[in-house]
Formats: sequence, structure tokens, C-alpha cells
Amino acid sequence: MFTPGESPGTFSAFPWLSPRPGCANLVSDIMPEPGRVVGKRILIVDDEPGTRDALKLLLALDAHQVKEAANGKEACYLFVPGDFDLVITDYSMPEMRGDELARTLKCLVPSLPILMITAYAAQVWSRDNPVDAILPKPFTLGELRRTISDLLAPDGPRIRGAMPALQSGPQVRTPDAGRLELGSG
Repeated sequence: MFTPGESPGTFSAFPWLSPRPGCANLVSDIMPEPGRVVGKRILIVDDEPGTRDALKLLLALDAHQVKEAANGKEACYLFVPGDFDLVITDYSMPEMRGDELARTLKCLVPSLPILMITAYAAQVWSRDNPVDAILPKPFTLGELRRTISDLLAPDGPRIRGAMPALQSGPQVRTPDAGRLELGSG
């Protein structure tokens, strides 16, 4: 929603979804990248409704079918092996953390790609965390798309083996222009 007095290209309905300063046209930010993955079945797990709404909006740009869960226990209830191509989870949630959810789902479907999106990337990345990739908040739409493409590559997830920097720890980014501020955890 654009309201009078706002800069062109800003959305009051999602204030944390903000374009680069001075960017009047978001078309280039949302245009699909060549070779992008589309039309996948994705389960989003996050305790913050605004974060789930934003991710759902971003994933809809690539025609993904999305189901939502507000926490890990709800996700376990919704999860049926074979129903999802990817799970995107937060780390810090009530009732069940994202790594606990990932461990549970990996017991059911070891090959299921799981992406963790968190503001605590440096603290949660370890060999004991069973997720396939961690995307630090904030992130760009392009980074989300590339991570999903890497996770859903035809030959299986490429993140852990293909990105040596992530094996010793994530590349934690500080907030800057063009990054999406999605929640706190």
C-alpha cells in the first residue's frame, strides 16, 4: 500500500520490506533470475506472523505453494513425508527450536532440504545443527532465491559441500541497503 507522503517504492503494509534508499522502482528487485526454482511446496515455520507473511509474499513471486506453522510442534503436526520440497524455519521459537524441528524432520525424511533463517546465524551454526543452510537476517530476495536454488538442485542440496565458508561458520552480514528486515529470531 502506498500512502501519501511516502517515498515511491515503499510499502506501508510491510514496513520491514524496504527497498534500497533512493530506489523508486522495485521491478528490478523482484524480476526473476535466470534458472530460478519455481512452483515448489514449502513449509514456513516461524512464530512471528509478519515474518511468515513476508516470506509467503516473497515465495509467491516464484509461484511456490506455501503452508505455514507458528512453531515447531505445529510444523510436526502439519508435516507429512512427501508433501514438501523444502522447509524454511526460524531458530528461536517457543515450544520447539528450529534445530530441534530439523532434527525431527530429518529422522522422518533424511533428504529433506531445510533452510534456517535467523538473526542468530553465528550462534546456531554448528555440525550438530542438522539444517542444510542458514540464511542470516536480514537478506535480499536474490539471496533467498539463490539459497533455495542451491538447496533444491537436482543432485541434492549443495550448500554444505559447495560453500566452504559456511562449513567453518556462516557469513554473517550486517544490515545494509537492500536487505529485508524480517523479525528478530
